[in-house]
Amino acid sequence: MTKQMNISGSRLISGKMYHRILKRTVVLFVVFLVSVSLANAVTKTASVSGNWSATATWGGAAVPTSSDDVVINSGVTVTINATGATCAGLTNNGILTTTTFGLTVSGPWVNNGTFNPGTGTVTFSGTSAAINAGSGSENFNAIATPVTPATTLTLNASVTAATLTTVANSVALSIVITNNNSLTLSGLLTLVRPATNGTTTLNIGSGSISCGSYTSTATSSTRFTAVTISSGSMYVSGATATASGAGGVKFTFTGAGTLNFGGTVTGGTTAAITAFAGSTIIYSGAVQTIYQGIYTNLTLSGSGAKTTTGSSVSGVLSIEGTATIAGTAPAWTGSAYTLQYKTTDTHAAGSEWPNPFAGSGGVIIANTAGSV
Repeated sequence: MTKQMNISGSRLISGKMYHRILKRTVVLFVVFLVSVSLANAVTKTASVSGNWSATATWGGAAVPTSSDDVVINSGVTVTINATGATCAGLTNNGILTTTTFGLTVSGPWVNNGTFNPGTGTVTFSGTSAAINAGSGSENFNAIATPVTPATTLTLNASVTAATLTTVANSVALSIVITNNNSLTLSGLLTLVRPATNGTTTLNIGSGSISCGSYTSTATSSTRFTAVTISSGSMYVSGATATASGAGGVKFTFTGAGTLNFGGTVTGGTTAAITAFAGSTIIYSGAVQTIYQGIYTNLTLSGSGAKTTTGSSVSGVLSIEGTATIAGTAPAWTGSAYTLQYKTTDTHAAGSEWPNPFAGSGGVIIANTAGSV
């Protein structure tokens, strides 16, 4: 068989051979890209004290980027001295100080040393973002999530901070508290609905959260915020403001957890509370108007008059402290309801007492003083 030759005398390439060469070229190119990616994604180690922005801090290597893991050695102090500090993951075995500047972390955070948060903000970005338990404390000033990308921040440790904010116009994101870990905020917890269809979710699970105040933004039928609790707890010591909207559910129980409002509550809809059997919602402030919801167990404590119009209770309605009911009491639903008085002074039965009383749970008088 005569071999085909081109006009220059070179052998012509058949279609089958062409495809083999093309396939091998593609494979080699992919290997090259992976090699470049691995070469660029390295661990930057701070072995001498210095500023984050100084190459000398990283042994002469380039300042860490968002694809680099960072390790700060024991005995080393690193100070974030400018904006734009970022890394993939961070393990601090020494001292890290953010001063007034921030840090963006897209992977796991582990503090085995000392973290001085100053007035800076640590922004957790990406689906692998996590605060993991270390031998040091997880004490932040401000925690935030970015505008993009989609982010899941997992708390695998008990965390304290002044504030936690999901940034306005962020895409769908979630904050997950694992096991019995806790999130303690001295100030404001802010959950902002996504700019596109999706949900901003705070999943407390069996853990706990306490905050000075809580705010969520207005919702739509496809963009809303949600707090979910199984057997855990949430306590808001100050004001709670959930903006109304078509999204409906603001607090959802999947187990016998507790939700305690210690200050004024505003906003929300008639579906603001979706309670699982066994869950308890507590209003422990002074003179509160409660969310119109379908409650299993409802506790009115603290002091002052509680406005409960438009709500219903199927489990235990407990009136405690010096709290009273203003106007119409919650409606009783079902046949297993219980009325409990746990007051510290003489209490006159009011509209909470149904006529006739048909609840199989009966009436419990657990006064520490006074009478009913």
